[in-house]
Amino acid sequence: MSKMYYGGTIITMGGAHYTVEAVLTRDGRIQSVGTKKEVSAEADPDTRMVDLDGMTLLPGFIDPHSHFPTNGNNDLFYVDLNSPPIGKINAMDELIAALDKKSKSMQKDAWIKGFGYDDTLLAEKRHPTREDLDRVAGGHPIYIEHISGHMGVANSKALASADITGATKTPPGGEIILGRGGEPTGPLKESAMGLITGLIPPLTEAQKIEGIGRASEIYLKAGITTAQDGAATPTLGPDKPGDIDLFKKAITQGVLKNRVLVLPYVGAYSGIEFSSFWGEDHTPGTDLSGGVRMITLGAGKLIGDGSIQGYTGYLSKPYFVQPEGKKDWVAYPWYKKEELAKRVKDLYTAGWQVAVHGNGDQEIEDIIDAFEMAQKSTGRTDFRPIIIHCQMIREDQLDRVAALGIIPSFFVSHAYYWGDRHRDIFLGPERALRMNPCKSALDRGIHFTHHNDTPVTPISPLLSVWSAVNRISSNGNLISDKTQGTDQRIDVYNAIKGITIEAAYQGFEETLKGSIKEQKLADFVILDKNPLAVDPMTIKDIKVLATIVNDNVVYASEEFINKDKISSTGVS
Repeated sequence: MSKMYYGGTIITMGGAHYTVEAVLTRDGRIQSVGTKKEVSAEADPDTRMVDLDGMTLLPGFIDPHSHFPTNGNNDLFYVDLNSPPIGKINAMDELIAALDKKSKSMQKDAWIKGFGYDDTLLAEKRHPTREDLDRVAGGHPIYIEHISGHMGVANSKALASADITGATKTPPGGEIILGRGGEPTGPLKESAMGLITGLIPPLTEAQKIEGIGRASEIYLKAGITTAQDGAATPTLGPDKPGDIDLFKKAITQGVLKNRVLVLPYVGAYSGIEFSSFWGEDHTPGTDLSGGVRMITLGAGKLIGDGSIQGYTGYLSKPYFVQPEGKKDWVAYPWYKKEELAKRVKDLYTAGWQVAVHGNGDQEIEDIIDAFEMAQKSTGRTDFRPIIIHCQMIREDQLDRVAALGIIPSFFVSHAYYWGDRHRDIFLGPERALRMNPCKSALDRGIHFTHHNDTPVTPISPLLSVWSAVNRISSNGNLISDKTQGTDQRIDVYNAIKGITIEAAYQGFEETLKGSIKEQKLADFVILDKNPLAVDPMTIKDIKVLATIVNDNVVYASEEFINKDKISSTGVS
């Protein structure tokens, strides 16, 4: 079956001449791109004509980093504790009330899990404690996760279930926060979180597939045709299916309608053990779904440090405002420098592309060193290594990144969500105003992307574009320095590249995705306005009208339906 799209703005993301009049597709691939006359000549009598009626067609958005489908599970099964501008929680009593409400629907002794609380946005300006959570009715074990995803808080029953006391040995790369009496106060950081999370009963397979379906709906509504599972789990046995198994079942059941790039999480596994879980071919971009490219293999994923807003991003110079009880605090890495280098080298040797989470500039230094040593020892320079988040990368480090072909994937919407607090609390003005330095990367010709890190923040590629272009905080402040020649704002076209063609390049899929070009997959997003032609401050308010995967409309807004486009394009 073929379709011809015309009558609107078609942005191909294909370079200097990036707009065309028409696109012809056939059997899920792009057949022809050009003028309406040229493309019409290749249509046949059965071609479905799709008049865009002034709408804007782009290649489908590609998510460069998130944790699909965690937001679907959160939405269905856990308690949302986010503060504005994401959620509604403004004070400790409201947080407790939200958990209390959940407890009324839970069976006795069932675990309650919450996510997304932010101590800096609560009226009390502090983390909850075990005593706070003990106020929730029902005596349930409770664990709530910080918005950063790099720390959490447990109540007394949960701590007791894990046998966590003042004498408990802190796992490497983590911290159990103790009070003056030497007993745990509730907060757990980084690897210490695993002492609790390992006890929480996992979702059933049916619940996980339901969560995948919900996440798919959310991502498609945002215009995403390829999502990323940024820490994929392997199959560990018949009764322990991995993410790929669940995705395949979700596709069969018709609930997963977007493509997924999986980044297998290395965790505590050795390079050999880890590789054995994922088959013999570790080539990035490998199709894992029987030729239909709904599931593809990405990089092996390592975590290098924590988060800036959790005081666990590893810096070279101390935090601006020191956390309580600390002096000259710079945080810490997950791995010693030598161990990180060995892990990266082992993955390179086994044929993996490698992605490492790194926020603080000291951790980024260690990651760059590890990539450089792995390239020298293996002779491989074609793995497109990725630094995920890469928030505090310095100018001298960007020079090394350019030379080594490393891809930074910036968490650029941090400027919107945390810009003011990074400036005033965590980093100070000098560092905060140049975090996620897209312009410096662009000036060096570096391939880079930008992401939302969902579920840390809601999935919204257009908000990422808006943030890269404007760098405005949720309080309306410019998070960039115009006076010192370090303005990190970039133009709209290059910002869109970060969620289209550059995101495809990052995943070794640029020959199949990321631009509207002959023989590429027919994955599109339709917007109500052209982001290249509107006031840049309104980009985040542009509406996604439809999302198309494999030339099938898999999400349609009411406005799109009202335009009677569904009947003319067909719906999967």
